[in-house]
Amino acid sequence: MVNRISFILALLGILLTVHLWIQKQRGFDQGCLGFSKPQIQQTVSSECQEVVESEAATFFGVDNIILGFLFYVSVGALCLGTVFGSGKNIARLQQTTLGLTGLGFVFTLYFIYVQIFVLKAFCVLCMTSAVLVIMLFGLQVFRIIKKIAPETLQEPEKVVRELGWFTLISFFAGALLLTDLIFVNKLGTASLLRPPHSNEIRQVANEVIAERIDEHFLTAMAPCSYDDSTPSIEKWQELISQTDPYIGNPESPVTLIMLFDPNCSHCRQLHPVLKKVAAKYRNKAKFYFKPFPIWHYSITQLEAIWLAADQRKYLEMIELQFRSQQSGGLSVAKLRELAASLKLDLQAFDEGLQNGKYRQKVLSDKERTNQFGINSAPKILLNGRLVGSKGQTITESCLSKLIEQELGQVNGNPGK
Repeated sequence: MVNRISFILALLGILLTVHLWIQKQRGFDQGCLGFSKPQIQQTVSSECQEVVESEAATFFGVDNIILGFLFYVSVGALCLGTVFGSGKNIARLQQTTLGLTGLGFVFTLYFIYVQIFVLKAFCVLCMTSAVLVIMLFGLQVFRIIKKIAPETLQEPEKVVRELGWFTLISFFAGALLLTDLIFVNKLGTASLLRPPHSNEIRQVANEVIAERIDEHFLTAMAPCSYDDSTPSIEKWQELISQTDPYIGNPESPVTLIMLFDPNCSHCRQLHPVLKKVAAKYRNKAKFYFKPFPIWHYSITQLEAIWLAADQRKYLEMIELQFRSQQSGGLSVAKLRELAASLKLDLQAFDEGLQNGKYRQKVLSDKERTNQFGINSAPKILLNGRLVGSKGQTITESCLSKLIEQELGQVNGNPGK
């Protein structure tokens, strides 16, 4: 029974890691779990997104999702191996399973610690995986405590019966996996809103929304505020330099800084919102789009952004990198292609990348930003205060409201 339960948990883990990988590739465009489509896509960050795109989401350069998938596959294979093993072989398989789940347990505790104390964000799917790993390890400990001896299935009928049980469970798991790969990944849950039933669904939804949701409810569900759980950064001016490009009034006492990574999908989604706000308040405030590398492969892309800034194509290069966003970052050849499309001096661009002209600046900016307790992106700072709490929707009207409040305080009207 311990072996059967472990096998079921391993299959659930495989399904979970595949689903998490799909959601990551989609940019969590259907919510954290993948079965809901947010009303507004531009958010400060989804906690799932923040966790899986953090530095802690890789181990020796390998994505934790891939490691998790391999972990569950290995545990499942070890459980299946006991069906055909003899007494001594089964004992070795159980010892291997204990060691493997023990390592998984230790790593899980570390990753939980990172989410609680470092990132201060929780990925529901990651925490669900953590529960599965803890249960797997707990079952192995239970086996030892209860001194459950290895059982050899000597009779062919028992082997066939046990193998049939494993096959049946695997079939259902495979069906769920296929559904996830085809429906969620290719079609998306938003496909429910397509014809022929889209009109009926929308009509019912509109009636329910009209009856149940009012402006006060929407305000309560998606408040526009600062993150009170994070203290404001007193020396936030150190995050920018006099040479950093910006949009707006250089004399304005109100400064908004957006920290982003060009490979962050939520940064890409939030970027158009910031552009609209910057255009609206360019005469009243100052806006910095500050690149901040989350992953090591983003460093070269940030160098390319600063090299484009040398030729007054800073924001244009940012735009192109967002549009060209892909898993694993952009190659040097692709960056050169983007530079050519902006009609940059390619000789200067190539020499800058080869000589690492801006590498030290990128690394120094990253170190300085980390010292302020910022380890993920996107982050929006308004005069040193972090905008938005976890999961809060950030819109043009929300940022406009906060900017008006800051301007009102400067002008002696804090209630504005």
